[in-house]
Amino acid sequence: MKEDQFEKDLEKLSKSFLKIRNSDEAKSYIKDLFSKTELKTMVLRFRIATMLHKGIPYVEIERETGASSATIARISESLKYGNDGLRMIMERMQRAR
Repeated sequence: MKEDQFEKDLEKLSKSFLKIRNSDEAKSYIKDLFSKTELKTMVLRFRIATMLHKGIPYVEIERETGASSATIARISESLKYGNDGLRMIMERMQRAR
């Protein structure tokens, strides 16, 4: 896929998430869109991001999740130096508690 087409499709996909009205719709949409393997990976990465955002050490995250230190480091990099999407959501979720 060409990069410009990828960006257009990513934009459409991003906008499609804005049509979701509640968590039940979100869960159904996500389950329909991704394979079970992809979904498990996403859920694990989200859990790791949540733990990192709370300041939990790598060793404890590794022990609790079974994720590799490389995966944890990758998500940590996204939180620190990514596109700010993951960090933004983590902060919003923390404020909503």
